Amino acid sequence: MHPQRTLIEAAEFIVENVKKISFLGHDYIPDGTDIHVVRSPSPDQIKGLCNNADRKGHGAESGEVRWFVKGKDLHAWQSPHTVHHDVYNEIHGEIRGNEYSKMEHKDDTFASGSFIRNNPDKPDHWHIGHRQDKGPDMIKNHPAFDNLRDHEGKPRKVERFDT
Repeated sequence: MHPQRTLIEAAEFIVENVKKISFLGHDYIPDGTDIHVVRSPSPDQIKGLCNNADRKGHGAESGEVRWFVKGKDLHAWQSPHTVHHDVYNEIHGEIRGNEYSKMEHKDDTFASGSFIRNNPDKPDHWHIGHRQDKGPDMIKNHPAFDNLRDHEGKPRKVERFDT
């Protein structure tokens, strides 16, 4: 990898609210997969995650810059190999599939989705995709999304996007 790109990538993650998670690998996660989960990300951090997705060839339009909110915290990360359930388990402790599914659909303090950028030439033009029917209301009313407005101070576009 080019040294300048390595520095850019590292600079995008030098913040106190980043947790590195290493996966040993299983069904669909390759062994040694490391991800950086950003708690309560800023718009620039989300842009950095989208940039990382584009640089690694997967693309930020594919939904691999993922997020979930549980309680007051919004968590975001970039990975083509992990799903929301994997990262939730690493941060909050193991929860079985059927319990996770109930939480996805019945817990008013939980929602998940992806940050999507369809055009890498417009790095600030990303929007918020949600997976659950309650997603738009959660995004509109949750304080973690207040600081994620666009460069004009308007709310981001919100759309159904299931990864």
